[in-house]
Amino acid sequence: FVGDRKTYDTVKHWRTFSAAMQAKGCAGAQIPLVCPRHPHEVKQLGVNDAKGLLAAALCQHVCGKVMVCGRHTCQVLCHGEELDRHSFCRQLVDDRCREGHSIRRRCFEAVEEIVCARCAELEAARLRLEEKKRAEREERERKEVERRKKEEHELAAAERARERRAWEENERLHRAAIQKQLAELERRSDGVTRTPLGRDGAWAAEFLM
Repeated sequence: FVGDRKTYDTVKHWRTFSAAMQAKGCAGAQIPLVCPRHPHEVKQLGVNDAKGLLAAALCQHVCGKVMVCGRHTCQVLCHGEELDRHSFCRQLVDDRCREGHSIRRRCFEAVEEIVCARCAELEAARLRLEEKKRAEREERERKEVERRKKEEHELAAAERARERRAWEENERLHRAAIQKQLAELERRSDGVTRTPLGRDGAWAAEFLM
């Protein structure tokens, strides 16, 4: 019974009951609380310390109940059955990833859910190598494009120079032929009068051949 003993003593039959309880040492200002899992853990709960005791947990022993994995036990402080803390075992265990690297995971976690640090490092190195190869390939392609453009430019310049030389050679031969014709006319017709026509380099003697 929980209540004020002075109030009970105002009623005859409650006063008799209260006296019998005191005679047996079963009356007092505290209530003994016993953990059902750890019977040796007894707490005397009084009015003044009830709030602090409940906040700090009544039983200070480790729970110790076997987890759902069947390999580990609950390592948190003793708790009530209404708190389901045994469905996920959070014990750290050593394992290996699919590539055989050492990893640590929680017991309830699957190996596939864990990011392997070594695998991540190797993947990062692979990506850096691929990026380096891509940059080198693009640089080679850029240089090849520049080389081809330069080669095409040089070929075009060489072709223009060849055409220019061919034109100049034709002009030289044409002028030499005209000079030869004029010289031949002068040799054959000393009395022929040469009269300039209406265009540069043309002589009347050209039409006497």
